[in-house]
Amino acid sequence: MSKVYADFGVPHVGVESEGFVYSKDGEKINVFEWLGGSITVPNGGVISTDAGPHQIEISTLPCKSNEELLDMFNVCLGELPSDWQIYWTGVDPFANGSVPKWSPKPRYNGLHSGLKAEHPNWEKVLEIARYSALNLHFEGDPSSPEGVSTINWLNNQAPVLVQDIHQKIGIPISRRFRVAWRGWADKRRLPHWFWFADRQEMEDYWQSIPRLYKEAGADVWVADLETRPEIGDPVAEGAIWWEARPRWSYGTIEWRSLDSVPIAVIPTVIEEMLVRRLQFLDGKAGEKIPEEDWWQMIEQL
Repeated sequence: MSKVYADFGVPHVGVESEGFVYSKDGEKINVFEWLGGSITVPNGGVISTDAGPHQIEISTLPCKSNEELLDMFNVCLGELPSDWQIYWTGVDPFANGSVPKWSPKPRYNGLHSGLKAEHPNWEKVLEIARYSALNLHFEGDPSSPEGVSTINWLNNQAPVLVQDIHQKIGIPISRRFRVAWRGWADKRRLPHWFWFADRQEMEDYWQSIPRLYKEAGADVWVADLETRPEIGDPVAEGAIWWEARPRWSYGTIEWRSLDSVPIAVIPTVIEEMLVRRLQFLDGKAGEKIPEEDWWQMIEQL
C-alpha cells in the first residue's frame, strides 16, 4: 500500500508485535535479563518483554504508512543480537507442554495479587505466557462517536475479522483467541460481547470495573479492587483485556484479537483493516452479530 494511513481516515497506526526468542541451538533467550527492563530506540519505538522472559515485544512509534512502519521495525531489530531467532507466532513453537514462566517484573506481582483477590481461577492467567499477539493501535479519540462505533465494530466482528485475515495471509489461527482470555478475572474486564449506545454508556461501564492493582512505592505494586478508574489512567486501561479497548492515554483504539505474525505480513493486515474500517463507517460491513452467535463463532474458530 503506497498511500499514507490518513488517506483511509486514520492519521497514524501503532503496532505492538510479540514473539518468542531462541538461540540458534534452540535454547530460550532470557530477553528480560538481556534488556534489563526496556530499550527506547530513537526513530523506532520501544523494545520490551511480554509475560514470558523469553518473549519480546516491539512497540513502534505512531506510523504514517506501511513503509515507515517497516523502517521502524528494522531500526528496532538492528538493536538486537544477530544470532537471535525470533518466532513471530501465536503459540510458542517449542513449548512442548512446559509450564509457562512469567518475567519477574514488579508490576506483575501487583497484577497477580489483584487477580488472586478478584477470581478463584486467577492462576489461569499464567497460561498467557504461551501466546504472542499482534496488537494494532488506530489513532483517534475512543470517546468520540466514531471511536465508540469503531470499538463496537472491532469487538463485535472480531471472530469474522480474525478468520478472514488469517485466511488472507495464509497463517492458521492458534488456540489463543478461543482460550487465552477466558475464566480468570471479572468477566467485565475480559473479552465479551457488548455494543455501547454512546460515549456515556461506554465510559460508565469501563469505570465500573475496579482498577485491579496500583503502584505503592518504587517498584512495589499491590492489589487495588477499591479504586474506580479515571478516564486516561494507563494502568487501568491495561488491566481491561477486551478484543478492542479504549486507550485514552495514547489517543488510540487498540485491537487485540490477532495472533502474532511475521513482520513482513503486518502491512497486509493493516491495509485490510483500514479498508474494512472504511466499509464499516460507510455502512457496508455486515450486520451486528448477536451475543449467542458471537460466542458460538469464537468457539468454532
